[in-house]
Amino acid sequence: MPVVTVLGKPGCHLCDDAVEALERLSLEVDFEMVKVNILENPALKIQYAWYIPTILIDGEVFCKYHVQIDALKKRLKEVKS
Repeated sequence: MPVVTVLGKPGCHLCDDAVEALERLSLEVDFEMVKVNILENPALKIQYAWYIPTILIDGEVFCKYHVQIDALKKRLKEVKS
């Protein structure tokens, strides 16, 4: 099962939007969602402070700022195959 990681922080409306979009997508496609608060990790805070949310699929960057649902759905189906 693919792992989709959301790198974000509390109070980020784009991060909240990304999580909501992923929760809706999880009704159609199986994947594990992991939410990571970059403020809890100094290295991630430095690396991603200006690039949240960043969405990773199995540890690889898929997109930043806005979730591209159709592209993400297609990618997740490819990963599952």
